Parts: sequence; C-alpha cells; structure tokens
Amino acid sequence: MSGRFFKVISAAVLSIGLIGQANAVLVVGDTLLDSAGVDWTYLGFYNLADGPNWDDADGSCDVNGADQSTCWGDYARPLNGIEAAELLFILGANEVFAISTVLTLVDHLAFYDEFNGSVATKKVESFKADAGNDNLYKDAGDASAFIKDRAASDIANHVFKRAIDVPAPASLAIFAFGLLLLGARKLKR
Repeated sequence: MSGRFFKVISAAVLSIGLIGQANAVLVVGDTLLDSAGVDWTYLGFYNLADGPNWDDADGSCDVNGADQSTCWGDYARPLNGIEAAELLFILGANEVFAISTVLTLVDHLAFYDEFNGSVATKKVESFKADAGNDNLYKDAGDASAFIKDRAASDIANHVFKRAIDVPAPASLAIFAFGLLLLGARKLKR
C-alpha cells in the first residue's frame, strides 16, 4: 500500500467525523457553550405545564402519577427553574446546573407561569416570585417554572449541568484510527 492510499483514507475518515459533528442534533449527554465560554452537558427538559395543578382539589399534587413534595396544603409551591430541575432530575450536591429556554445555547433563562398574569415569561433561571410571601402559588404576582396553570404543555425548560472536559468518543476514535494508520505505515517501512 502506498502513502497516497493512507492519505486518502485518513482524509476520508476525518471528513466523515467532521460532517457527523456538523450535522449532529443535541441529545442527552452532548455539551454546549454559554456566552461566558463554560461547557454544559445537556440532561433533558421538562415542560412548564407538567407540574402540579396550581390548586389540586384533593391536595395531592400528583406529578406524572407520583405524589410530589411540591404542594403545601391545597396549593402548589412556586419553583424557580433550578428548583424544578432538582425535583425532576438526579442532581449531585456539588454540581452546578443551568436552565435554558432554547436547545441551541445555554441562555440561563427559564419560562415561568405567573398566577393571574402572563402564560409564560422569560426570567433568570433562579427567579422566584412569591407575592404573598407564603411559599404558595396562589396570589397575583406568584410565578413558577413548573406548574399546571395556563401554559401549554410544549413550553420547555432545558436542563444542563456543568461539564467536565472529556474528549468526545468520536474524536477519540478518529485519533486512535490515525495512530493505527501511522503505526501501520511505520511497520511497512
């Protein structure tokens, strides 16, 4: 085999790897940068309206069929974006998390439903409005990032955790293949 053959194969493998990265869709485990250059790993999303009913008649505040600790009395308690993520995802005590309103970048914003207010507004991910100062979602001015009030079920808050710098598996595979080609070339001589 000639050196030209190895160059063509190496160029093809590199091109395929780059094309695959360029057309990739963000999935759980992928990383994104925020505007400050911090890497974040995508964990998934939750829909704003999938939270407990703001006034659950039986006081159970069931979420996806399981009783949750998001209710006090007959009312759900307001949660900010990070608190909702902690309720829904397994989050480590020392890990740093972020919320985003879009999937293509980490914007540190979350969608909220405001009691007797707008259906969904963007505010900082840790915003919490408790107008009645009673930790209940029942007064004008209260807001929550996870509540079944007026919001449509397709309003998503995306959850990220701060990434540890680990090379992507595809990059490692391309690097290993390149090393194998170099080794094979050296053995040939």
